[in-house]
Amino acid sequence: MLRNIVFCCIGSIVLWSCTDAQVQNTKKYIPVDAFPLFEEIVRDEVTFEPKNFENTAHSSKVRMIHGLDNTAFHFYNAVAFETEQQGVLVGGTGMRIRSTLDGGKTWKDIRLSRFANAFHSTAIRNGEAFAVGEGSFIVKSDAGFNNWSVFDLKDAEGLKGDSQTLYKIKFTDSLGFAMGFDTGFGIARPLIVKTQNGGDTWSVVTHAGLEEETGAINDFDIVSENLIYMVTQMGNSYKSTDGGTSWTKIFEPKQDYTNLNSVAFKNENTGFISGISGLLYATNDGGDTWNQNTVFKDSTKLNISDIQYITDDLIAITTAESFVDEEKPIFSYLLDGNGQNETPRPLLTKKDSSIFFEGDAFHLFLLDKKRLFLTDRNNIYSLDAKTLSLE
Repeated sequence: MLRNIVFCCIGSIVLWSCTDAQVQNTKKYIPVDAFPLFEEIVRDEVTFEPKNFENTAHSSKVRMIHGLDNTAFHFYNAVAFETEQQGVLVGGTGMRIRSTLDGGKTWKDIRLSRFANAFHSTAIRNGEAFAVGEGSFIVKSDAGFNNWSVFDLKDAEGLKGDSQTLYKIKFTDSLGFAMGFDTGFGIARPLIVKTQNGGDTWSVVTHAGLEEETGAINDFDIVSENLIYMVTQMGNSYKSTDGGTSWTKIFEPKQDYTNLNSVAFKNENTGFISGISGLLYATNDGGDTWNQNTVFKDSTKLNISDIQYITDDLIAITTAESFVDEEKPIFSYLLDGNGQNETPRPLLTKKDSSIFFEGDAFHLFLLDKKRLFLTDRNNIYSLDAKTLSLE
């Protein structure tokens, strides 16, 4: 299972009523040093020497821009870049955020907690970085990634449980969402938080159509202001055509113990969903019908953890294998972006023995359709997206 699957022992599920409305929140950000949940904040600056090596799968150059020798329980969960020089990395214990302004040569490191909790997702909008993870709060930086502040949702109207996790945060212009899980005694329900002013304020969205969904929202894709697709821990996929207020189920698993990890659409009709045990499905009609890619089917140890469109006709996927400690020579693949050809091609391979592929990859980030950033458990790789193809 992926590291963000939440196991809950729940005696009973409380059904809750939804209204077609957004619960307003007038709270504002406060500095991280004033936030009571962040104790023993540690700030550091680390230099790193990026290393170039050959991607033997596509005869092109790859640049490793960050890496750790000792990973322990550390995972790189997500990365976001505004330019090839300016980016943010989240993951690892201690609510850790790393940022660079020089393409990975220097990294500012801030650790906000002394515990093992982590940030799961990050996004950058107009130079400001956002991060979400274990907790009912959203962290935001200034334009230089120097100062960080917190928007606390803990007492926001619309929350039902006493514990929250946000697994993904994404923007399109001034519209943004953070989604995850709201849980407590007798409560297990999806959590959707929305901004319409570029992240200045956030509100909990009350949503119809998810009354029977008891799993976390693991991922979502904003196709337009109104059209959003998402997938859940329980293996279901939903579609909203009104900006996240109401949802319709468009996919449900055929077997037990299914978890969907990622969703990506190139337009309103064509897209993919993926999950544990090698699950990968494609649709060309907005989720009315689905075709399963059988290449990875029934790979019980293989999690397809993320999907990213490289072009309209090409997708990249990352994988993570449970309980596999040895180096994994291939952990990311390319596939036909229309779901017509099931044959994958490796995205990244190497001969350089000084680079170690841990093989637990959870995120892909495409910058301006030119530069692809790929996370491994302990490394970040930067690739020229134009060198990638199925040929």
